[in-house]
Amino acid sequence: MPASKMDYSIKPDETWIIKAIAIMAMLLHHLFLAGPEYGQVAYVLARAGIF
Repeated sequence: MPASKMDYSIKPDETWIIKAIAIMAMLLHHLFLAGPEYGQVAYVLARAGIF
């Protein structure tokens, strides 16, 4: 008997979860991680667009 495959596709009505996570990550980045007072490493990563 063959093993069943899992369906990992994302339905169009489920994309709001991904969008909400992306918006929260951008908000966190722009409010808290973009200033030099957070630390030199975080500041360099923020200016480079990595973090």
